[in-house]
Amino acid sequence: MSAVAARSSAGLAPWPIPATTPPTRIPRADALTDALLGGTALADPETASREARARLERGLAATLAPVVHPRVARIGHHQVARVLAALLAASPTALPVPESRETFRWSSWTARRSVGLAAVRLGLDGRAATPSDAVARVMSDPGGPLGVGRQGPGSCADWLSSLAPPARSIVAAEATAWATRLWTSLDWGRLDPRQLSVGGPDRWWRWSGTGRAARIALRGRADIRIRVGATVRDGLSHGAHLVVLDGHPGAATRHGLMLSALVDALSSLRSPESSTVPSRVVGWWPDSGRAWIVPVDAETLAIAVDAVVVTAGALLGAPHEPGGADAPGAPGDNH
Repeated sequence: MSAVAARSSAGLAPWPIPATTPPTRIPRADALTDALLGGTALADPETASREARARLERGLAATLAPVVHPRVARIGHHQVARVLAALLAASPTALPVPESRETFRWSSWTARRSVGLAAVRLGLDGRAATPSDAVARVMSDPGGPLGVGRQGPGSCADWLSSLAPPARSIVAAEATAWATRLWTSLDWGRLDPRQLSVGGPDRWWRWSGTGRAARIALRGRADIRIRVGATVRDGLSHGAHLVVLDGHPGAATRHGLMLSALVDALSSLRSPESSTVPSRVVGWWPDSGRAWIVPVDAETLAIAVDAVVVTAGALLGAPHEPGGADAPGAPGDNH
């Protein structure tokens, strides 16, 4: 029995995920860049990914079996962090059930990341000299080739195109502040542009089970993805993610940070040429000046899986039982 299974059998999973902080240095970009380029590749990423997928499918099937109404839970960083924070603050046998259906609306706050990432890409390509210039170019044609990406009803590009000039100015101001933080957060000259991805569509992993009414859509968000060591002698490459977040880290933030790594691990089984299991995820909170380095290995992937299972059960109203995904008698006892 693995360490994760042993601890899960003793109480409610998921258990804490370790993290370290980059050393305090000036300029801060050096420390964050070191954090992204550090770490070592998993010894056997395919096995770790397959075990994580098997654990996740078993856990979801067991936890959501009582759910009979056709419902879909979209699980991202926010949902995991919120459910786990409630779990850590409450009695282990009385997990609060948060509202799972939230209405998303575009605003200057929610659009600033999409615009800001597009602006940073323009800066890295040499198409804009400053964040404000880059944001102005994105805002001039949000649905164009240098814009925010996906078009169509409900998209950010469609919403931006519908705004009156005063509202567009507010969005531009928010996006410029966001882009400036990311623009100045890293030493871009040390990052190989051929191995670097800034923004891009969020990655998803979907589960529907066998004849189950409940459906899960797992969202992996990373603002920066980079491959490291793609040409080393042993042929192993790994990567790192940078996730930019608002405010300050909370009690369950580490589990939320692991989602981007977990989704990439699951995606690597389907498309290994386009997805690499990262060796670490770096969370960065520019509002509070905090940063965390969360290592990715077989154990932390397993803990992240348990966090997703607990979150799915809470969002879909599944009965909650102590013991976790690998409690005695539950699927996954052999891990």
